[in-house]
This record gives sequence, structure tokens and C-alpha cells, in this order.
Amino acid sequence: MQPELMAKRTKASSPDVVAAVDRLSNLPDGLIHTVMSFLPAPEVVRTCVLSQRWRSLWRSAPYINIDAQDFGISTINRRDDALEKWARFEDFATNLLLFRDNTSPVGEFRLQCHSLAYNQRHVNRWVLRGIKYCPSVLNISVLKFPRFKLPPVVASNFCHLKKLHLDELDLGSHFAGLLCSACPVMEDLELRHCEFNGNSSQGITSPTLQKLVLEYCGNYTGYPFAITVPSLVYLCLKYGCYRAGISCKMDSLVTAKIYVSENDTLPQQNQRELLCSLCNVTNLELGENFGVEVHLLENHPVLLLYVPYS
Repeated sequence: MQPELMAKRTKASSPDVVAAVDRLSNLPDGLIHTVMSFLPAPEVVRTCVLSQRWRSLWRSAPYINIDAQDFGISTINRRDDALEKWARFEDFATNLLLFRDNTSPVGEFRLQCHSLAYNQRHVNRWVLRGIKYCPSVLNISVLKFPRFKLPPVVASNFCHLKKLHLDELDLGSHFAGLLCSACPVMEDLELRHCEFNGNSSQGITSPTLQKLVLEYCGNYTGYPFAITVPSLVYLCLKYGCYRAGISCKMDSLVTAKIYVSENDTLPQQNQRELLCSLCNVTNLELGENFGVEVHLLENHPVLLLYVPYS
């Protein structure tokens, strides 16, 4: 072997040279963005100091996770302490969305904001900015009293939305119409501790929805809550406040889990109407507080309801 080639091979194989190779920066952008998706947003932004190659990678990350807990914010903070932490969080979230590359698509947008000191105007702006990216996954949780009201959004921004999780929001009077007209590929919907308000009937209407979770939500419209989802396969309903009852059309439903908390009063008539709409279900789980007994006839998809005499 020629001396020059031997010297080059020896140099390349030396421990010092191998240790100096930046293999992480040589990974493709897509794989690096996947790694970033497991990090809190502040850590994702800090990767810009690793090297010239990483300086702008955070700006095109397809996963945006804005979480007040990353700044030590919770509902139990003292007011002065909460205000100081909120100011830092507000500055970070605003700049994160301001300096992000708007030409890069967003697959998932997540906003978790549990604080008694938040600024409604800024949260509105973050929510609208996140929705404007037309994500396929949207997760918004804002713990506040009175409830944070979901702002009116442009329907076309929901055209790619497949999974929507909302927690502790006032959905107003426009949410039902938005689901019906603006979400052509929606598959997964989870609403927790949300409220439906307005002077007209509200509900969930979607031809494509396959999974629906409603946990302790409330319908305060005075009309029955209408669930019309012909493709639905899975339903989990933890009864909240549905004083006018629930009307359902779920022809493809396979699995249903229905729970009533000990403190809720659910009229037996409403229970019967709800359970009769589950006649095609093959897997049914009921909470212990139901006053209606259910019997499944063997080899027949039929529900027999027994209402205890009171």
C-alpha cells in the first residue's frame, strides 16, 4: 500500500477524528424534525445554537407544541409568580409563531395553557395562527374561568384536519356547523369539559368521523344534542349536562362506553332513548350508575332494556 494512502486511512480511523464527526447534522431534515417532535418547544428552539446546519431547522419543524407547563406555570402558582412566568411564556410563544417559516407545513399544532393569569387576546392570536397552518392534528386545552371561547375560524383551514382534541373550551354556536361543512377528512374527535351554547340546536355531524370521545361536556342550548355520524366505530360518552337529552344516528358503531357520574341525574327516558340508538353495537360498556338494565340476546344484535320500578 502506498504511504500516502496508509497515512490517510490511519488518520481517518483515529479516535479523535471519529469523535469529531457530526453524524447527527448529516441526518435528513425529516428525521431531525421527528427527533424534535419529542422535545418541548423551548428545547427545540435551543437547537439553533448547535451548529450552522441547525440554525434554522426549528423554524420548519412540522410539530408545534406550546405548553405553559414548560415555564413552570400551573393553576396553583401565586399571582405575582404566575404573572412573571406568564410574561416569559407569552414572549416565547409569540416569537415562536412570529419567526416560524410560514411556507413550511404543520402536521400537528398543540397548545396547552393552564393558568389563571393568561391574556385572552394573546391566546386568541396563537389559536388562530396555529389553525391557519391547516394542521392535520389540532390539540387545544385552555383552563380558565370563565371558559376560553373558541374564536371564529376560516373554514378552509380545517380542510386537512383528521384529529381534533379540545379541552375546557366554550365552543359557542358555530362549532357544529364548522364540523359539518369544513372537516371533510375528520376521523378522531375528543371534547373534554367543553360547552355548547347558543339559541339553536347543537351537536356533532360528520360523514367521516370514526372515533368520538365526549367527556363531561355540557349542552346549554335547550335543544337535544344531536350526534349524526354514520361512519362512527368507537364512542366514549361520559355524561355531562344534556338536560334536553341526546339524539343519535350511528349505524356503523361497534364499541360504545357510556358512563354517568354519581352526582349526575340522567332521566331514565333519556337513558332508554340513548341506549336504543346503540342497537348495532357488539361491545357495550355501561357505568354502574345507570338505572336501566341492558340484556343482549345471544346471537342477536338486540338490546333488551329493563327499567326498575320506582
